[in-house]
Amino acid sequence: MAKTNKTNKTKWISIALIVLFFASILSLFGLSRVATAQNSELSTSDLAATGLPNVSNCALTQTAYTALTQAQPDVYDIYVRLGLKGQAADVSVYFQGFSSTTCLKIGEGQVNANGWTRLGNLTLDQANAFGTYTLASSTLQSLPTANRPTVMLVSQTRPVCQPTDECRIVLDGKPAVLRASGGLLGSAALNTVVIKDPTQDTISQVDYYVDNKPAYSSKALESFDMRYVSSGEHQLHTVVTYNSKQQAVISESVDRGYVDDINNWIFSYFTSKKDIWTAVGITSGILILLGLILHFTRKLYTRHLWKKTHYAEQLNPANEHIPHPLESVSRFYAALLRSHQWLISFMRHLPVIIASTVLAILVFGFLARWSVQLYTVDGPSMNSTYKTGDLLFVNKLGKTITGALGKQFIPGRGEVVVFKKQRNVAFESVEANAPTFLVKRVVGLPGERVVVKNSEIIVINQQNPAGFNPDKDKPWSAQLHLSQLDDVDITLAADELFMVGDNRPESIDSRTFGPVKLHEIIGSVPWAIK
Repeated sequence: MAKTNKTNKTKWISIALIVLFFASILSLFGLSRVATAQNSELSTSDLAATGLPNVSNCALTQTAYTALTQAQPDVYDIYVRLGLKGQAADVSVYFQGFSSTTCLKIGEGQVNANGWTRLGNLTLDQANAFGTYTLASSTLQSLPTANRPTVMLVSQTRPVCQPTDECRIVLDGKPAVLRASGGLLGSAALNTVVIKDPTQDTISQVDYYVDNKPAYSSKALESFDMRYVSSGEHQLHTVVTYNSKQQAVISESVDRGYVDDINNWIFSYFTSKKDIWTAVGITSGILILLGLILHFTRKLYTRHLWKKTHYAEQLNPANEHIPHPLESVSRFYAALLRSHQWLISFMRHLPVIIASTVLAILVFGFLARWSVQLYTVDGPSMNSTYKTGDLLFVNKLGKTITGALGKQFIPGRGEVVVFKKQRNVAFESVEANAPTFLVKRVVGLPGERVVVKNSEIIVINQQNPAGFNPDKDKPWSAQLHLSQLDDVDITLAADELFMVGDNRPESIDSRTFGPVKLHEIIGSVPWAIK
């Protein structure tokens, strides 16, 4: 018996160790995607992949962005906005219907990235509701660039808004900003959006945010549940997503959230620790289910033994062998007994299994949070260094060790790092507060001045007051794809880095969204699987 118990104990410990091993391995493959693409419409240069003919007959010698877009027959006001902060240009907008051979000039004028500029109107009938929009400019250069201009169509007969800096509407009695979604990224794509009347659209989901952090979601628009808002001043955002993919954002400020009574405190406590209580509930449910199964198998088998013994004693007092009818189900009860004994053995070793599972979770959490994690690339911004589908091993130990020493982790110049950029409601055509993991290369360090001019990056610091090119004669310089952008001149704070992608024309990086804070860094990329 001692040998059997020792064997069973060894078996359960082996199972626990196997669980721990696989949990540790799986922690490395908790893949996250590092993405950099921005959305815009399909360009005419990408038509070959769709099987559609190229319908653009606009013979232009200027830099031009194009997009194929479909809108309902109507009369539309046409608004234009540039994509790069601080950018301004003289542009012309053209349209050609799918069934037409005429390139129609909608209008021209000076536009910028700070707000919407109306350039004209366009009447669409049923035959030409689908067509090519072209934005041309002699002052826009470096085609393509990730910061695409946007053309917005607003119905003139049923105007939803009169865009200035934003398309502003009133929703549920509150001021809101309406943002339509774009389409796919093309090599020379124009981001073209059609504003749809929210009263004619259907709500698919409503997300509620407190200080740009997700609070809860619902399927219908309702008043903000203030129980999710703690005491003190807060910024609240209600993001309404429609079936058309456009979003309406309601922003408001409050001085105080929930009233400090016991019911609201309990609600806030449990909702803030929802994941922990969900895990506790699932574990408790499994243990209760195992206990019930053990209880009923014991009862069932005990009842079977009583019937068997009682039946034999009554019909065979002389202790003679008489076959009894219960023998026909003896195999079932033998299997039931084995199951019962297995459950007893399982329950006896349950503490070891629970301890191993908890240890596995801790190891999993440590490896994924503090040590190393695997990410997969999704987007063209690091071509040809890293391409879509490449697996990046991200080393977090440097940040973990420096943090434990009370210091800030500063990656070296030229290192490729993964960081988490919080894209809040200020980003157009992007889900509010959608965290985006990006992979870029470090070119500017804290305290340095970074100047971008004529496709060249110059870094100025105390050691190099005249400046130097951080890309010059570096291993990655042969992989660079350069682009010309408007001038950038910025001095980094003590906790900021300047990050760029190796594929500069298709990279949304510090040239667009500004410096990256040190606390946003996830870790460096020592190597990858391509």
